[in-house]
Amino acid sequence: MRRILPFLAAAALVLLTGAVHGIWTGRWVVSQELKESAALLQNVPMTIGDWKGEDLKIDPYEREAGQIEGYVKRRYANVKDGTALSMLIVSGRSGPISVHTPDICFTSAGFQLVGPQTRIPVSYEPGPKNADFWWGDFSRMQVATPTNLRVFWSWNGGGAWRAPEYPRWAHASYRVIYKLYVTRETPSRLGKLDGDVALPFIKVILPEIDRALAAAPAADRQG
Repeated sequence: MRRILPFLAAAALVLLTGAVHGIWTGRWVVSQELKESAALLQNVPMTIGDWKGEDLKIDPYEREAGQIEGYVKRRYANVKDGTALSMLIVSGRSGPISVHTPDICFTSAGFQLVGPQTRIPVSYEPGPKNADFWWGDFSRMQVATPTNLRVFWSWNGGGAWRAPEYPRWAHASYRVIYKLYVTRETPSRLGKLDGDVALPFIKVILPEIDRALAAAPAADRQG
């Protein structure tokens, strides 16, 4: 019996570790729930106020690496002033969607974060509701044509858009989450946020995204 006890204890530890890992990685999330949450993204309208959208594709490798279940990527242009930017909203299991942040994804594409990553509050109607976003400036200089991008990003795991310091820990209790990127090309390393044209766009599109995702109550996405 004494010889069996250590074996049973080791077996129990292996089973417990596997169970914790399964919950943490979302391995046991019902695939139908992931598919339904992804399908809701198609409800985001193509035209929003003065902004008209055009569907874009993401690289299949990028989708696989980020374990993205569903996405909508669009270029939106303002019909009045010609301003253009891109929006990407993705859905999937909380672990992978939480950790693939621009400082990782953009760096792999040759961009470098210029200056600090900064959090900004955004209020929007109706409500008003309050959201939090991270934003940062990225540059790719070691090419024939240097490119500068300004990126805003946030997550929605519980019915509100938040930019936590440690997103993976903050979203650990959710089986499915969404992540939103708003990106625009800039002529130079701007550094300052005042008057950025992306902010009015974010305030216009957030209510539409919230309506599109309303069929997935926050409580249904928690584990």
